[in-house]
Amino acid sequence: MSRRITIAGGVVTALAVLLALPAAACHKHYRTVEKRFAVDIPVPLVSYTEQGDYVRCVDYDPLLVASRQVEEFVAPARGTLRVELTDFLGDWDVVLFRDEELVADGGPTRTPLRMSDGSAVEVLEYTFTSAGPAKIVICNFLGGAQGNGRYVFTYAR
Repeated sequence: MSRRITIAGGVVTALAVLLALPAAACHKHYRTVEKRFAVDIPVPLVSYTEQGDYVRCVDYDPLLVASRQVEEFVAPARGTLRVELTDFLGDWDVVLFRDEELVADGGPTRTPLRMSDGSAVEVLEYTFTSAGPAKIVICNFLGGAQGNGRYVFTYAR
């Protein structure tokens, strides 16, 4: 009797391993999701509110709509999103919203050389604790009209 149980247990274990292989291989194959996109924001926004405060990328302002570009993103699972903006002139910002709430800000523009030669870089990183939609919002505050964007989502291990 115990020999039959051992054999049956071994068969069940072998089937479980075989059934799990395609799923594991598929998940391993899709460790990252990447997208490159052009950014075209022709209207730079240098604006102050009536109170004298500087308008930020996260503020709602009708004037800001023409000075930003929105990239929709859906996190497929838990993981980390890295957004990079490159090849732009001047000062751009990038922020991330989930459920209409600001969850990450790219911080100040890094300038390896000069802001006037297109070598500025803006980077944002955010760790998703669950799958779901998000909005990547790019704002042109005082810069040229074109640049390049790229995001890479890396699945959590």
